[in-house]
Amino acid sequence: MSHDFHLKQLPPVLQAPKPIIETPGVQLPLAEPTPEQIQAADAAFAGYEEHTSLTDFIGLYTGALMLHDLAKETFRSPAEEEEPQEKEPEEEA
Repeated sequence: MSHDFHLKQLPPVLQAPKPIIETPGVQLPLAEPTPEQIQAADAAFAGYEEHTSLTDFIGLYTGALMLHDLAKETFRSPAEEEEPQEKEPEEEA
C-alpha cells in the first residue's frame, strides 16, 4: 500500500516592521547582595509558615460549607423548588 503525500510550500515568514523610534532599554547594574541583606531577606520570609494550620482549617471549613450548599441545590426535588408567591393586595378597612 503506497501513501502519496503532497507537501505544499509553506508561506514565507513575515517579520514585524522595525519601530520608527527605537528607545534604549534601561539596564541597571545589579550588585551582589551583602551578607546582611541576605540575612534580612531570610528573616523577612521566615515567619510565613506559622499560621498555615489556621488558614488550612479555614479553607477546609469554607470548602465544606460550599460543597454542602451545592449538594443541597443539586439534589433537591422539584417539589421543594421555590415558586415566587404573588403578594395579595392589602384591603383597607
